[in-house]
Amino acid sequence: MKRSALLALLAAMCLMFFWRGTTARAAPPDADSAAFGHWVQPFLARYCLECHAGDAASADLRLDLFEHAPRQPAELQLWDKIAQRLRDGDMPPRRAAQHPEPEERERIIAWIEQARQQLPPAARDPGRVTLRRLNRYEYERCVHELLGVVLPLARDLPVDDAGYGFDTIGDVLSLPPMLLEKYLDAAERASAAALPVIQPLSSRFEAEDCERTVRGGLVGDFQVLVSNGEVEAQVVLPCAGDYLLRARAYGQQAGPELVEVALLVDGEPLLLHELAAERDEPAVIEGRFRLEAGRRQLAFAFRNDYFDPENEDPSQRDRNLAVDWLEIEGPLALPAPTASMQRLLRGVPEEPERWEEAARVVLSPLAVRAFRRPVREEELEQLVRLVLLAGEQQLPFLQGLQYAVQAILVSPHFLFKVERQPAAEDPQAIQPLDEYELATRLAFFLWSSLPDEALLAAAERGVLRAELGGQVERMLDDPRAFALVESFAAQWLGLRELDALRPDPQRFAGFDEALRAAMRQETEMFFEAVMRENRDVRDLLDADFSFVNGRLAEHYGIPGIEGARFRRVRLPDTRGGLLSQASILSLTSTATRTSPVLRGKWVLVSLWDAPPPPPPPEAGDLPEVEHGAEPLSVRERIERHRRDPVCASCHQLMDPLGFALESFDAIGAFRSNEDGQAIDTRGEYKGVPLDGAADLRRYLRSRGEDFVRCLARKLLIYALGRGLSADDLLAIDALVVRLAPHYRFAELIVALVQLDAFQLRRGEP
Repeated sequence: MKRSALLALLAAMCLMFFWRGTTARAAPPDADSAAFGHWVQPFLARYCLECHAGDAASADLRLDLFEHAPRQPAELQLWDKIAQRLRDGDMPPRRAAQHPEPEERERIIAWIEQARQQLPPAARDPGRVTLRRLNRYEYERCVHELLGVVLPLARDLPVDDAGYGFDTIGDVLSLPPMLLEKYLDAAERASAAALPVIQPLSSRFEAEDCERTVRGGLVGDFQVLVSNGEVEAQVVLPCAGDYLLRARAYGQQAGPELVEVALLVDGEPLLLHELAAERDEPAVIEGRFRLEAGRRQLAFAFRNDYFDPENEDPSQRDRNLAVDWLEIEGPLALPAPTASMQRLLRGVPEEPERWEEAARVVLSPLAVRAFRRPVREEELEQLVRLVLLAGEQQLPFLQGLQYAVQAILVSPHFLFKVERQPAAEDPQAIQPLDEYELATRLAFFLWSSLPDEALLAAAERGVLRAELGGQVERMLDDPRAFALVESFAAQWLGLRELDALRPDPQRFAGFDEALRAAMRQETEMFFEAVMRENRDVRDLLDADFSFVNGRLAEHYGIPGIEGARFRRVRLPDTRGGLLSQASILSLTSTATRTSPVLRGKWVLVSLWDAPPPPPPPEAGDLPEVEHGAEPLSVRERIERHRRDPVCASCHQLMDPLGFALESFDAIGAFRSNEDGQAIDTRGEYKGVPLDGAADLRRYLRSRGEDFVRCLARKLLIYALGRGLSADDLLAIDALVVRLAPHYRFAELIVALVQLDAFQLRRGEP
């Protein structure tokens, strides 16, 4: 027996054993058409067709049209939903006249599982990933990885569109002309920072050509300020460093004080001076200052105007300032080469006649990293030609390299994740990614950035597939894997929305920016701990530890923690897992109160990937308490709302889960009462009684496989950059079974990157 066939058989056995549990049941029939007619159709007729038949079928689901076992993944996906409804007890609904016995339910579920295993492997499709550009987060990280510069490039790029909950989806990441302009600006900034061309300046600005902020006039070549004000000039400094700033001026002295002047940069006075010089012998005022690179405003200011028109001595009636020029010189010492410059230029010949050779030495490895593959000779020639053109225009070598780097950073091979299209004779053929494409998918999945040298070397040797498990473990241990926290977890859990959180300041006066930041950092550190320690991912549901600083510990009522530093703590019994963290509890509340509905929906969507149906148009909002009426708790208001049959069916899926979290207020603080009324956390979810957060954690853990399946789906969507197909869902279901009973984080990632969906692709029509 082939190893793949043996694994499929073992997976099927494990799957059947899992659902069989410890109770005996009759052996299910084979998943063929005869068995369908013998076992399944009678079940559907007895329990389902009353609602799901004919043109008016409930939820547009017609089960009366089924005539055979599923033969395509899309058909099996529908049967999977039926199996899930049977497991959860949602089908038939409680109001139905007849309900199947447990043995009948289990028989149909087992039949569906057998149908899964009998689906022909040839029918499974790895899907097609739309060519997509890098999002702004990836762009900034890639530039940093490539050039070694730290610049806030993402801040100046527009927010990316998202699909399926993530900003890695190819179908929504377009490149309009305006965005391309932004990328050009970013490329120019990055190349200048990585390879700065330092040309010391010495600039003089004649006062009569400068702007002045007050009225005045000319006396010869001098600009005269007759009241407090400034003479201003703009300059672009090539780099950070020490600069000499000078001004030549004299004072028209009057009154008891000398003329007071100041040298300013960007409005900040850097030097104050009492100017004794008069017209016959102007003075030069000079200072040496540390200035940053970029556009700067220089100014020479008059600070102590004096005017006494009645003074008996005409020379003492008016104090003014006369300015001849402003001057700046520097940097006085050229800065040491940046780390990125030293790395890029190591071993490069400096003689002008060897520029072509030098450009090749610098640009060849840079383009390989940027394009994530070997560079073709004609591509390298085009980049080298930019450097040589700069030389023909008498520009410095580094200026030519800047142009070439800019070209790399706006190349489609850098901006887009490019994968080969199959041969023209079969454009929709399924083919494996080459090893460079696999390295790229892996790096952007785990690091949101470029493959490093180790990944590219493995791809070059053709051993990356064979080393995939070890490479994943290495990459998860790398600091760059924090991208999974910053990008994946932040979007999956909704942490990016914390910036827009605005709790009512009257009801939640304790909320401040320090608490907002601590909320986010706790959840990030908690997710990172599960990842770095290769814990069972179900610990995200109920772990008894977290991370707090003094501000968050005070909010949680945890004693003995002070200061800004976060530390790992064991949580009190009232807390545990993601659902008791202030970030999640705040995001699932309104500005003025908790929302059991939002919290319950968050569990369904984020932890089980089982969103409730959208509310019908006639469903109203939660009723507000009338002025002067007896105060009602949130629970009482929700229970009034769900008396409407239109609302009840959805609310019974969400409310019991949310009620269990009512002991936490709208910003995640623990409470025992609301407006003087005792908090009631009781509820029943599909026959399971729940009373408080601890009960909910235990219930979530008991459905841990549903959570692992959900997390695997979210990770695969994020990694692939597309929505999931029926084939993907089947593959994930089998993956979850293989990983049981321990669902370690690294093992989950390894299993995902070994899926056909990750390693193969179908071409475009």
